[in-house]
Amino acid sequence: MRPAGAPLERSDNASYFSAVMADTGLERSSALLLAGSKVTTGVEYQRLRELAGEADALLNISGILTDQTLLERIPIRVYLDLDPAFNQLWHEAGIDVRFDGHTHYATVGQAIGTPGCTTPTCGLSWTVTVPPVVLEHWPRAVRVTDDAFTTVGNWRGYGSIEYKGVHYGQKAHSLRQFISLPKETKQSFLLAMAIHPDE
Repeated sequence: MRPAGAPLERSDNASYFSAVMADTGLERSSALLLAGSKVTTGVEYQRLRELAGEADALLNISGILTDQTLLERIPIRVYLDLDPAFNQLWHEAGIDVRFDGHTHYATVGQAIGTPGCTTPTCGLSWTVTVPPVVLEHWPRAVRVTDDAFTTVGNWRGYGSIEYKGVHYGQKAHSLRQFISLPKETKQSFLLAMAIHPDE
């Protein structure tokens, strides 16, 4: 929650959510739910339950919605995997990535489930899809400016994984080998990383 300690209704999260929902016309049929609670911004929790009871399907991005009272009311529950390979590897390592309780599974990992792909399917049938993009929110640029190589991410996640003799590390490990790269070129680099203050 931003800023830290703010109640949901006065958080940056709620402000951003409300603006996006108003922009898409969904402000009367959407809610931002505080994890592990019934506290919402947008429609109230009881109305959210009613909407869930009317829904035909749910796209649950990385299984982030865990409220069983809402989930059990929706007949088709699709787990939408936007972190392919790692979600499957974490699951195989015993980390709960919330696969349970879904009726269908979709991934942006284009090779998952195909011959030659070493990523485990975890015994699930994956439908391959592409990341959703609303083109009208990505207006065509008159002039393309590429003034830096950029990335956004977490310095560390669930932890490194060893799977079938292959080590899958964190950005904390893999980016260090490139830390001197900006000194070797005239190109600009801009990284936005969530890093613990101790690092």
